[in-house]
Amino acid sequence: MLALATLVFVVPFYYVILASVKHSDQIFSYPPKLLPFPLYLGNFKELLGQTQFLRWMLNTLIVAGSVAAIKVLIDSMAGYALAKLQITG
Repeated sequence: MLALATLVFVVPFYYVILASVKHSDQIFSYPPKLLPFPLYLGNFKELLGQTQFLRWMLNTLIVAGSVAAIKVLIDSMAGYALAKLQITG
């Protein structure tokens, strides 16, 4: 069961990674090739050259880091309050 679940979750990631190193005519070819040859890295060149991808990644890291820091601060205060709570009964 676990092996089947692993395949269900891993195969889409494998497909996306393989599609990222294929040229567009290889992506839409039939039958699909499981291993692309030669590897096409032009997709990454386009991503980094024609978009603001690095800025988007920085924005994502800033937001995620801020949320994580605030969450740890608030949860640690709540944990302290719950630890000191005296239950009388």
